[in-house]
Amino acid sequence: MIKKFEMTDSQKRQREKIRKSIIKEMKANNLYKEPLADMVERYMKLWDNCLMLEHDIETRGVQIKTIKGDYKKNDSTVVLVNTNKQMLILLEKIGISATKVKADIGGSI
Repeated sequence: MIKKFEMTDSQKRQREKIRKSIIKEMKANNLYKEPLADMVERYMKLWDNCLMLEHDIETRGVQIKTIKGDYKKNDSTVVLVNTNKQMLILLEKIGISATKVKADIGGSI
């Protein structure tokens, strides 16, 4: 049985730090207004999804055993890559450089 993903306290702090950094950058660029403000929450949901996908890959591996006993790729690997691309596109659409946000939070996106 696969253990349900639960965000750690460290991940929760990092999530809030990223969220605040994006909002700060949007306000500095005078972009924090609807409908763009809602995109911050959409970005954070994608961030949450990335954590879940990474957890699945760590738990089950890159390849998973099927009912028949053969192996197939874990679909989470492809979904993770696509989710990361979507996150970068979303940042671009709200006028935020991923490089700028990364520098502000001192970590990766």
